Amino acid sequence: MYLLEASLAALSLLAGAWVFRASIWSQLSSFLLQKRAASAPIYGTTASSSSFSLPSAFESFHAYPATATSEVNGYRSKLNTLRGAHRRLAFEVGYPSKIENFRRATLANASLTRSICRTAKSEFPELYNVPITGKHDVGRVRESLKHLVRDWSAGGAHERQVIFAPILEELGKIPKEKRATHKVLVPGSGLGRLAWEIASMGFDTTSCELSYYMNLSLRFLLSPETTTVDQHEVHPYAHWWSHQRSADNTFRGIAVPDVVPRRLQNWTILEEDFLSLVRPRTSSSGQSSTGYDTIVTLYFIDTASNIISYLTHIHHLLKAGGTWINLGPLLYSSATIELSLEEVFKLAKAIGFDVDKASAQQIPSEYTADTSAMMKWVYLAQFWVARKPTIDLESEGLIL
Repeated sequence: MYLLEASLAALSLLAGAWVFRASIWSQLSSFLLQKRAASAPIYGTTASSSSFSLPSAFESFHAYPATATSEVNGYRSKLNTLRGAHRRLAFEVGYPSKIENFRRATLANASLTRSICRTAKSEFPELYNVPITGKHDVGRVRESLKHLVRDWSAGGAHERQVIFAPILEELGKIPKEKRATHKVLVPGSGLGRLAWEIASMGFDTTSCELSYYMNLSLRFLLSPETTTVDQHEVHPYAHWWSHQRSADNTFRGIAVPDVVPRRLQNWTILEEDFLSLVRPRTSSSGQSSTGYDTIVTLYFIDTASNIISYLTHIHHLLKAGGTWINLGPLLYSSATIELSLEEVFKLAKAIGFDVDKASAQQIPSEYTADTSAMMKWVYLAQFWVARKPTIDLESEGLIL
């Protein structure tokens, strides 16, 4: 009896040890998976879980009015810390009026962000059931307001002209009678003005944008909420008080849109990750795919976590003999690999592109700039045209 009880006790201890080890292994595996997921770069088909997702963008637009009110109250609290002569001088230069003008500017912006949320709910009914998490990025909302001005206001016309002109000039070399069947892809299309301009030239145009901060703003402009030119007013620089010449300049309103954009029949809008795109199907059976005739990358390739993945995918999506048109800087952020311009050209050649060195030029340009501010940030953006060989080595299985 004693031996039986001892044997059972030993077995129990052994089983407990195995359960303990299994539990530890399970916890360790879970921890490692979480670490791997947390450290994984945001590219591939990760749009739904990224900070640019529909729920994240919607909650951020929704949060703008409250966070703006908090910011106004913060300025008032700081002013109230001044005492004596300093307080009197602050009032004398009109600082309380400045805070009040800021409040009014943010109220106008809040009206716009509420309209964007209203449009979003009408087009994505599932947003009615999305719980508010308290996690938002109002900074990206502010950036989207500046993009509205850059892409869809008369005030942004000069900035657009500088960076659009070389691209549209290159596309303009294609005869008008061939444009309806000439497929152009614009990845990282933002609020879509460049893609809209290309489609207006008659090209079969596809724009692709991952960020719903951009997508919801564009949907608002394309919706019944926008029916006339200069219908909405944006105060894009209200939150940037540095390098300003005057309070009037800081809080000025800018009317949008300068034209009323609508979905054109030859303009396909994709709201997804560029790296998830496949070659367009062209046959009636949908079995064959030849790729895009032209891919236009404007201020785009340096947004990659891995620039090699972007360039190889551009090459893959192009048809044999297709053209890649690029314009932009090399401003990396949390990238796996950061290449110089010379290295980018070497990479393009290694992938199989023939870069037209005669087309290469430097384009001094700004990006969502405040033209009236005391500071300018000018990129020496690089423009070039590259072509994929007329024999598609990838399709022939000669390159990976």
